[in-house]
Amino acid sequence: MQPTKITLDPETGALIQWLAGACGLTASGIVDRLLSGHLSELWELRTFMESLDGGADTDAARMGLAANLLISYGPDNAESILGGIERIAPDYATLQARFVQDVDAPLHVGKTTL
Repeated sequence: MQPTKITLDPETGALIQWLAGACGLTASGIVDRLLSGHLSELWELRTFMESLDGGADTDAARMGLAANLLISYGPDNAESILGGIERIAPDYATLQARFVQDVDAPLHVGKTTL
């Protein structure tokens, strides 16, 4: 896979470059570190969007609402991506919810329940 190039506004670019020099990091290393804190949310959004087949009107509407979660994401929006998914599709089990459910489920080994 080819590396992705990201264009930043001049002020942000200058800030990242300054911090990169001061911290002994590359600009891409800083961006990777910042984005890694949001990867689980991005995977949740991708998985949710992939679950929508787009065939039904409801799915098409949900796809638009899901896309808007990322479009409007930022400090001025109090809603998290997970919160938005739960609002859009209360019946949808997120990856996080499925993990918790699996962890909380009893473990069956042979005839014994742990």
